[in-house]
Amino acid sequence: MSGRASPLTVVQAEIWSRGQEPVGRAGNETDMHLTALRASLLAAVAVVVATTTLALGAAPSTAPLTSPVAGVDPQCFAPAGHPDPQVNSTGAPTNPQWILRDQVNQYCATLRIRDQLASPAFGYGNLTVGGQLYAAQAQQQVADGPGHVHGGITTLIPGSQGADPFRAIDRWQQLTGGRAIPVRFTSLDGAQLRGHIWMPPKSVPAPRGGYPGVVITDGSIQAYENLYYWAAEGLAQYGYEVMTYDVQGQGDSDQLPAHCTPGACTGVPYQQNYTFYQGAEDSLNFFLSRANPG
Repeated sequence: MSGRASPLTVVQAEIWSRGQEPVGRAGNETDMHLTALRASLLAAVAVVVATTTLALGAAPSTAPLTSPVAGVDPQCFAPAGHPDPQVNSTGAPTNPQWILRDQVNQYCATLRIRDQLASPAFGYGNLTVGGQLYAAQAQQQVADGPGHVHGGITTLIPGSQGADPFRAIDRWQQLTGGRAIPVRFTSLDGAQLRGHIWMPPKSVPAPRGGYPGVVITDGSIQAYENLYYWAAEGLAQYGYEVMTYDVQGQGDSDQLPAHCTPGACTGVPYQQNYTFYQGAEDSLNFFLSRANPG
C-alpha cells in the first residue's frame, strides 16, 4: 500500500477448528526427519506431475471463453421482505410465509451448480484453466525447491485449484483493466506464504488517503485463495485494494515452517487454528508494510 494510511477491513472466511493448539517455535537445530519428509513430499509431487503430463498431452487451449448459457431465475433477486419465523417453544419456525421463503433461498443457492453443469463453456474452461494452473503450480514448486514444499495433499490433485474459470486472473485483468500482483512473504514461523494484491482499474481514481484495503484469509478444508477471487475482483472493481493468500499448508504456500523437528513443528499438521489466526496477522503485517507492491 506504499505507506498509505487507509481504512482496513479483514474478511475472515469460515474456519473449521481441528482442536489443535499452536505448537511452540522450534529452535535452530536441523533434523534429518525434516529432510526426509521434504524429500518424500517432493517425490510425490514429481510422480503426480509426470503422470498428469502424460495424461493431458498437449498444453490446454487458450481460446477465449464465452458466457455461461444458463439463465437467471428472477425470483432469486426479488425482494424477500421480512417475514417473522414465529418460532415455537422448541425454536422451530412455524410461519408458512417464512418457511416458503427459506425454501426459495435453498433453491436459489443451488443454481450456481446448475449453471456450471448446464454450461459447456464452464466445463471446458474448468478443465483447461485447471490444467494450466496445475502446470504453473508444478513449475513454481520446482523453482522453490525442497526448502518450500507447497500445500497439503489435495494440492497434488490435477485441476484442484481450477475454481471458477470465468474468474481466472488473466481474464479479469483483460476485461476490467485491474491488476493482480503475485506476492510472497514470510510467516512468523518462517514458512513462505503466497498470494495476490488486487488493484482497482485505472478508471477508478484513488482517494486522497489511498484505496481502502481488504485482506481475505481463506477457509479450512483446503479452500485455496482461488475460491475467493470472485470477492477480490468485485471489491477491486469498486475501488478497494485487496489481498488474497494461502495460509500455511494450503495452496501454493509452504507446508512446513522454517525449522521443524519431530517434537516441535509449528503449523503441522495443517488445518489447525494456528495457521489461520497467525496467517491473518502475518498477511496484515505484509499488507500494511512497504513491501506491499500495490
